Amino acid sequence: MSTNDHTAEMMWGFWYPALRSEQVRGRKLVRAMLLDVPLVLGRDAAGKAFALRDVCPHRAFPLSFGQFDGATVECAYHGWRFEAHTGQCQAIPSLTADSKLKCERIYAGSFPCEEHDGYLWCFMSNPEGRAPDVAPPDVRYRADAANAHPLRLRARCVGHKSRATPRPAVRSFHPDVAPRAQSPVPDRPMRVASNAVGRGGLPRAHAG
Repeated sequence: MSTNDHTAEMMWGFWYPALRSEQVRGRKLVRAMLLDVPLVLGRDAAGKAFALRDVCPHRAFPLSFGQFDGATVECAYHGWRFEAHTGQCQAIPSLTADSKLKCERIYAGSFPCEEHDGYLWCFMSNPEGRAPDVAPPDVRYRADAANAHPLRLRARCVGHKSRATPRPAVRSFHPDVAPRAQSPVPDRPMRVASNAVGRGGLPRAHAG
């Protein structure tokens, strides 16, 4: 494995902010790009955010060009419909009654998606959008109620000129490990372990 391949591999397995919350409203489908993976984000009928790979598994047509009814995303090319959160195919209009193709076995790539601190976050475990081997860590701030020192994740814009659609990167500070001046640890995404606790009851952040 080359150095570049190893570096690219290290970028997977983290939460990344994809879009600001106010950019995704109603039944609007919005495109984004994370780690060179095209994404389409939206909200279901209950307002919960979802993220699919913006590629129809049939003819690789962008799903973001299609329609969304609050539950399924319909590809604009041949009308294939995919459940918004899992990416499971729900219907193929051209299928006949005697067809042996099982549409429920077909999936568009999907990514865990959570809303927090004014952003929609996606957990990028692989470029294809396959289900992660393990459940992703909790994206939320974790804090011990007794000492009021939360683990803070701050988003800052990097490598994007437009102010309208920044691409934030995770920058983390931890009061248990940072210097007294609260200097940040190196600018790289960090996994937030949901079940690990450090000194003083604080959660422990594990660098990739």
